[in-house]
Amino acid sequence: MKRSSLFCLSLAFLLLFNTPITTVVGAAAQPDEDFAVIEEIGPPFTAETRAVYDSIASAAQQGNWHELPFAELMTRVAMELLDSPYEAGTIEDPVYENCKIHFTGFDCVTFYEAVLCIARTIKYQEYSIYKLIDEIEYTRYRGGNRDGYASRLHYTSEWILNNEQKGVVKDITAELGADKHVGEVYFMSKNPDKYAALEMHPDLVPDIAAAEEFINSNKRQYIPKDEIAGVYDRLRDCDIVCFATSIAGLDYAHTGFVHFDEDGDCHLMHASTKHGVIIDTDLAEYAKGVKHFIGVSVVRPIDPVTNSTE
Repeated sequence: MKRSSLFCLSLAFLLLFNTPITTVVGAAAQPDEDFAVIEEIGPPFTAETRAVYDSIASAAQQGNWHELPFAELMTRVAMELLDSPYEAGTIEDPVYENCKIHFTGFDCVTFYEAVLCIARTIKYQEYSIYKLIDEIEYTRYRGGNRDGYASRLHYTSEWILNNEQKGVVKDITAELGADKHVGEVYFMSKNPDKYAALEMHPDLVPDIAAAEEFINSNKRQYIPKDEIAGVYDRLRDCDIVCFATSIAGLDYAHTGFVHFDEDGDCHLMHASTKHGVIIDTDLAEYAKGVKHFIGVSVVRPIDPVTNSTE
């Protein structure tokens, strides 16, 4: 198995390459005033994306995947997306915070988010792409409410915190013995020229700065990369791993899933910039291989039906 020589950047870090930011929101949940815009810009997904979703939904229905433990269900979904190409900026639009989902290519964030939200709809046994969009909106926006660009959970730190509050995930990093905190975030507000939406709408920068201030008052913990292998026995398939970075102004620079192979070895499953969606090398070795990675935070998805991590 080849190890990726590059890494997929986090949602915030992607913008270092001047990729504009937009988000995902359910077309069925769009407020009335958005209807005219939707008619102008078209549907929030392509026929190809719908075909990918419908194929997974069909397999899930036929196989009664909703009966599986949530981690196993998420693994089934993730395996359906294996070998998808890497593709960044697929949900971006600096003009309008439209609902976009894109399943024919993924970056590291859209991959774990798609797997999580598809699995949630399967658990609910609601096999509608519009239900899926509602789930993605719920996880991607502060409080689950889309209210423009600034309401998106741009930083992974706030995504974790807000989705803990919503009962989507549980941050288990402290339980694993973490005692260090990620650095302060400020990259977005200090570099609005790197973000097409902020460059077009500079009045949003104070809102981003306010979100950063909130994040910095609720810092996340991380496990140093030299200690990751020591917690393998307390990890499980499809725990979400977030790679903390030493890059100034950012919190995390990559995300992916824990994946145990048939021999019980712990790997990283993620969207690699070089290889697309793959099961990569040993998780700890991957972290050690990137100089600016300092460790990982780990969040465990919660079964939306039982409200349990078991």
